[in-house]
Amino acid sequence: GDVYKRQVLVGTVPDESEFTFHTPVRRAIKEAGLRPDQVMLLGYVPNEELPVVYSGGSLFVSPSRHEGFGLPVAEAMACGSPVLVADATSFPELVEDREKRFDPDNLEELVEKLKEAVANPERFRVELDPRFREEEAMKQMSELLAEAWSLAKEKKVGTSQSKGE
Repeated sequence: GDVYKRQVLVGTVPDESEFTFHTPVRRAIKEAGLRPDQVMLLGYVPNEELPVVYSGGSLFVSPSRHEGFGLPVAEAMACGSPVLVADATSFPELVEDREKRFDPDNLEELVEKLKEAVANPERFRVELDPRFREEEAMKQMSELLAEAWSLAKEKKVGTSQSKGE
């Protein structure tokens, strides 16, 4: 089938009149000769709707060179989407298998990895490390707060006792 029919880009893509980071995306789509129905530009998607996008996709690709923690990648992984990410920023910590990463400055490598991922998406599924799951993060935060509270109480009691002596 025609792979392009499944391409969906999420994120704000400005009008042609604005020159920003996303303008080359629109230009590349036109230069590739793709029809408007072959690449969907969803624009901004509210957080509560993102799981539907992640779960419905056959592959999540993030070519970003400048990402904080990489939350979209973690979210896609948590939704069970196969992933292909740039070998940059925090992505290697989230996606440890080098086969599921590509050099963001090497277009040929990206094209080859995309072909592999489209042909065999199951190979690109990644189990989200429990350290990055929300429940686990909340549990760890709760434990840290309990420990900090305990230490603060001990210090306060110690301070009160030393003042009373």
